[in-house]
Amino acid sequence: VANPFAAPISAADFFSNSINTATSTGTAYLWNDAGVNVGGLRGGDYISVNSLGVAGGPVDPGTGVAGSKSVSDFDGNFNAMQGFFLEATTAGNIVFEGAMQVLGDNGDDSFFRKSVPDRKLVKLALSGNGLYNDIIVVLDSEATENDDYSMDAKKFAGNENISFYSINNDVEYSIQALPLRFIEEEIPIGFQLELSGEYKISVAGLEIQSDGIAAFLIDNHTGESFDLSEDFNLMGYHIQSILS
Repeated sequence: VANPFAAPISAADFFSNSINTATSTGTAYLWNDAGVNVGGLRGGDYISVNSLGVAGGPVDPGTGVAGSKSVSDFDGNFNAMQGFFLEATTAGNIVFEGAMQVLGDNGDDSFFRKSVPDRKLVKLALSGNGLYNDIIVVLDSEATENDDYSMDAKKFAGNENISFYSINNDVEYSIQALPLRFIEEEIPIGFQLELSGEYKISVAGLEIQSDGIAAFLIDNHTGESFDLSEDFNLMGYHIQSILS
């Protein structure tokens, strides 16, 4: 589908439309080549956008290959003529209304900046070899263990060289929301890499400030555990990928 208007439309208004709520999962997937396609190495990938945020790739800030657009450039609006994928949940229509159009600077109204006190969020990035993917895992009072509208985003992998995701019931997610009662549970994450070299897992966002809560990254291969603190963010966790 695509925004048919000659003005941006609010992603939040699009997702909250009652018809769109009934016919889609509430996640949009946008292609972002970011201007980083060099030679045979294709840097582009899909980003996932829903009411919890935006995750995906492909920009690697650690290499300086910033390209023309990064994930953080998404401002909560679908630009004029912007095309994107939706996952349908039933046969039916998708609605674009004139009232969804945004005029002027909408930065203060972006739903990505709203404060949600009963939410714990961890955003992790996997980078290396000029490649980048990130994921979001959220514990939210409104989330369930099943797929929640505009909260859970299944991984839509578009780059054959890198894929980073969390896992629930054998399904891969770029954005995953779970109930707050999962606060003491382990949430599996995984990745697929096709190029040999060193890769780094780092913290791209952390919102767990209250109640003395801590988040840890556990390597099930070595048994090591890492507190996702400021020190971890500076150092990161390095992975050596040796592929034949």
